[in-house]
Parts: sequence; C-alpha cells; structure tokens
Amino acid sequence: MGKQLLAVIEQGGYPNFIPEYKALGFNADIVNSVRKASKAIKKQKPDVIVAEFNVSQEFRDRVSNIESLLAKVESDSPKSKVILFYEKGHMAALEAVQKRFTIDVILPFPIHQEKLMSVLATLVD
Repeated sequence: MGKQLLAVIEQGGYPNFIPEYKALGFNADIVNSVRKASKAIKKQKPDVIVAEFNVSQEFRDRVSNIESLLAKVESDSPKSKVILFYEKGHMAALEAVQKRFTIDVILPFPIHQEKLMSVLATLVD
C-alpha cells in the first residue's frame, strides 16, 4: 500500500492538487469536513493530512475549525504529518493553536503548487 494523504477541503478556493499528490506517489482521499476527516483518520492513519485553517466567531469553545482534528491526529494517528493552509490575517489564531498541537508545515494563501509539492516530497520518504 502506498503513502496515504487525506485532503480536508472545507472552503476551497485553491487548485485541486489531487493529480500532484498522486504524481508524488500518494493515494489521496478528499473529505469536505473536519468531522469526516476525524472518522477517516481513525480508519486510515494517513501519512499526511492537508487541511485549511479557518477562524470564525461562531466557534464557541475553540479558536478554529482544526483543533478537534489535531486532537484526533494526536490520539489516533500520531505519526501523521499535518500541513495547514492559512490566511495571513489569521496568524495570531494559528500561533495560539500551534502552542497546543503539532503542526508540521503551515503555508499561507495563495498556495503555490511548487512549494506544496516540495514540502510534501520532504515530509514522507
């Protein structure tokens, strides 16, 4: 079985990188919510998780969409590498989350394909 990548695309607004993930040898799955990603992590234990960091005042008990996912990674798939895409204006919120959870790579929007592919190539042998 090849390398597993889980892409969590909640809002999108950037290119579909699935062909590039596959070109790097990843079996790539896409989900459209953190809830679905949490279920997938429990079953798959992906090598890499690529997700968007979103901040909203609607999150009552947390800063962002990603904290529950990161907690699931720590408990069910601690060897998974995490790449987060983020808006530069959300850096302070992201730094707060980074103090509590391991995030291997953060990439600001707009996402540059070459940078993402370079990062992925170095994360997993």
